[in-house]
Amino acid sequence: MDFQFYIGVLVRRWWMVVATVALVSGFTWVKASAQPTVYFAQLRMLYEANAIANSVMAGTGISMPSWNNPVNTQLQLIKTRPNLEAVVQRLKVTDRERSQLFEQITNGLTASIDRNTDIIVIGFSSHDPKLTVNVVNEVGRVFIEKNKAMHQETARQTRIFIEQQLARTERMLAEAEEAVSQFRQAEQIFSVSDVGGAAASKLASIDSETLDIGLQRSIAEARVEDAKRRLEVTDLTLATRLEKLRVDPVFSALQGELAKGEAAVSVARSQYKDDSLEVKEANERLARLKTGLMERVRTLLGSNLTDDQLLLGRTPTEQRYLGELISAQTELFLLGAREKALASSRGIYESKFAALPAKEQKMSRLLRQQQAAVETYNVFVRRMQEARISEAISVGNMRIIEEASIATPSLQPLARMMGMAVMMGIVFGIAIAMLVEFLDDRIRRPEDAEIVLDLPILGMLPWVEGREAASKRLVVLDDPRSPVTESYRALQTYTRMVDPDIEHQCVLITSPGPKEGKSTVLANLAITSAQLGRRTLIIDTDLRAPSQHINFDRPNLMGIYDIVYEGLTPEEAIQPTEVDNLDILCTGPVPPDPVSTLHSKSFQRLLERLRKDYDAIFFDSPPINFFTDAAVLGRSVDNVLMVVDVRSTTRQHTLTAKELLTKAHVPLRGMVVKNMSYRTSRYHNRYFERYYLDRLKQLADD
Repeated sequence: MDFQFYIGVLVRRWWMVVATVALVSGFTWVKASAQPTVYFAQLRMLYEANAIANSVMAGTGISMPSWNNPVNTQLQLIKTRPNLEAVVQRLKVTDRERSQLFEQITNGLTASIDRNTDIIVIGFSSHDPKLTVNVVNEVGRVFIEKNKAMHQETARQTRIFIEQQLARTERMLAEAEEAVSQFRQAEQIFSVSDVGGAAASKLASIDSETLDIGLQRSIAEARVEDAKRRLEVTDLTLATRLEKLRVDPVFSALQGELAKGEAAVSVARSQYKDDSLEVKEANERLARLKTGLMERVRTLLGSNLTDDQLLLGRTPTEQRYLGELISAQTELFLLGAREKALASSRGIYESKFAALPAKEQKMSRLLRQQQAAVETYNVFVRRMQEARISEAISVGNMRIIEEASIATPSLQPLARMMGMAVMMGIVFGIAIAMLVEFLDDRIRRPEDAEIVLDLPILGMLPWVEGREAASKRLVVLDDPRSPVTESYRALQTYTRMVDPDIEHQCVLITSPGPKEGKSTVLANLAITSAQLGRRTLIIDTDLRAPSQHINFDRPNLMGIYDIVYEGLTPEEAIQPTEVDNLDILCTGPVPPDPVSTLHSKSFQRLLERLRKDYDAIFFDSPPINFFTDAAVLGRSVDNVLMVVDVRSTTRQHTLTAKELLTKAHVPLRGMVVKNMSYRTSRYHNRYFERYYLDRLKQLADD
């Protein structure tokens, strides 16, 4: 079966598909209408970075690209089990209802990102409007509180760490001041040279910055260890990837370049102003190196996977800590590069400091230690203030911008059910149409008839609807320019060409069953023969239900019966028609035994006589599957054509008719396919449709 066949089935049986869709959709609508109304409510939250918390935790002031979308992570965290269990706990339901409500929230809760924004939309559907509003609002509130608590805990741990470092720095500052005081009293030195003071001041600044880097390193190391500890439980390859990062040659090269970049920035700042072109170019190169280092870390720690693949199969908590690990690990490497650059600068100023006298060196060293302690103390005091502010405000990075106020009836479940019903109806409708088609034994296409009969198709007659078909039985005569007339002319041509070496003077036309149009086909075919200038005779040998006299509006008072049984001459029984060169021999009175009449010697002598008088003789006969007349008469003719109606003839009847004719040894040359639809057959002559029909329309308009 080809694709065109299935299209033809759907075109013929479209009403089955439509009826099935209507039935399934109607049943679904009735069932859906009986269900309780589903209500929907939504809450909107805004994700925003906490600048204070970030400044305390990051410390470096380096802006690093995020390895995944943090808003997507928030979506996953909203629907985690601990968050939803807290929501159920707040709704104050009984223990028996708790598990049912948890499952209902899990199935009905949705979280999505408002397009091109950092706004998260939380929605919930249920049959209870009040519960719907309460659930969606509680989900947002619980998540905001958990988010705030998480940031508060982070800020608290940072504050405790800085407090410890601040106390240590205070002791260092006191010791440095005491050492300077004692040295001045002992040596009576109260100032140093300008060179020594400048070198000491710069070395003190470098020492202070180095201590600050050490603080940042401690914070980053704590973040790395915490993330590793949490991830190593589920990620067994993490240690291997970290070792791979340590020995990676590309990463080592990037580290070296980054150290050079940091040194270049320090040199540029010592020689030029911060807004100069040289400083800007050094900073831009350093930023590119930092980005490359970050990508290399992400590639190795993420197993060379894309961002979407890194997220795949991980829980929201694992996603968070993997991102934290990558960020903190990269920060450590950046701090290391800055530390190397400071060490290089320190060497330059220490060489200048070594040129001072011994007492000035010692005095400068003590002053430098004191200044470094003061600057470090100031750094810790500033960080301490930031940590206390972050812990005090505890705002997190999520806030509600619009709570749910009312629950509106949702049409989504109904629309979804109706959509599924329509799809199922279409599928079932097509299946039913195909099943009926395969169970229908009728021949639907010329190709099918050709396969069943194994005979050539000599003509194809298009289907003419209802009253038009009844009013134009002799269409060749009534409408000589119609496509049907052209089909009969083609049939006339191909009938004579089917076997050029055989005479085609006498042609018998039969069909497997009744009402398949064989008499109409014969009448029109005879007219086309007469129009070619051939003396043509129609003999109505359907001695059981004659119809040719009706087609040509002639009386059936005498005919074959009178010639065979009453001795009437052919000239007396044959009647002319209104078509030139076309005569008709009717049946006359119906004989008691039609088969004996056709077998009689008188009828055979009649045929021999008529062969001499006419160029073409067409015999009409009863259906072969019901009567043997066609088999008897077929042995006396030159050519037998079988009419197959694609709208009523079945395959079984067609095969039976062929077997009966074959057993009778009649010259069955081909078949005529009737009531064919041009548009569903590969035999459709598109050139004829485009050229001839358009031409007829133009002539009609003229």
